[in-house]
Amino acid sequence: MRTVLSIVGCLALLTGYVAWRAMPEGDGRADPAPEAPASTKIAQTPDADTTIRLHDASLRIASAARAALDRPPAGFRRDCSGYVAGALKEAGVLASAAVPDDARVIDFWTAAEAEGRVHHNPIPMVGDLAFFDNTHDRDGNGKMDDQRTHIAIVVDVEPDGTVVLAHKGSKYALIRMNLLHPTERESPDGVEWNSWLRRSGDRGNPLGMYKTAELWAGFASLAP
Repeated sequence: MRTVLSIVGCLALLTGYVAWRAMPEGDGRADPAPEAPASTKIAQTPDADTTIRLHDASLRIASAARAALDRPPAGFRRDCSGYVAGALKEAGVLASAAVPDDARVIDFWTAAEAEGRVHHNPIPMVGDLAFFDNTHDRDGNGKMDDQRTHIAIVVDVEPDGTVVLAHKGSKYALIRMNLLHPTERESPDGVEWNSWLRRSGDRGNPLGMYKTAELWAGFASLAP
C-alpha cells in the first residue's frame, strides 16, 4: 500500500520538487500549460502518481479546516456552509471567496463562478472548495434535481488521486473522494476511495447515487 502524502509532507517536498505551472483546465489531462503566477506551487515526488498542487493559503486553509472539525468556529451556522465560512474566516481568506459570513452553498458557488474560479480538474489544489449536488432531496419532490446542496474543503490529496475533504454532514468529519474511480467504494487493497455522502434508501434517488464522486459538482479555487 502506498504511503499517504500528508499536508506536513508537502512542506518538505516543496524544498526539492517545486515547479511553477498553471493549474490544468477541463479534465486535467497533461496538455501543455502556460506559466503560472508565483502564488501557485506544485509539489511532486518521483514515485507519486499525482501532483499535489498548493497555493499561498493552502496550508492555512487546510489547518483551519482540520481544527474546525474539533472546535467549530463560533458565530457561524452549524451546517456545511457555516462550517466552511468559519474555517475560511479563521484562515484569513473568507474575503477571497467573495461571500458574506452567513453565505450558503449556492453563494459560494455563484461567487466562484462569476470570478472564473470553478474547475473540474479531478486533482484539485489543497484548500479548494468542493461542491456536491443531490446530497439530499432538498425540495422533497422525489427527483434528482437539487443542485449545490453540500460544500466541503480539500485538506489533502493522496498519491493515488484520492481527495481528503473536511466537512459538516451528520457530524464534523473527514471524508474521501476519488474522481479517477468515481463509482468504486474502495480500492482493490480495501482502502476507501469514495465515502458515503447520501443515506441509502433516501427518497428521490432512482439512480442510486450515494457516494462522494457520484454526487460531486465541481471545485472552486481560492487561488488568484
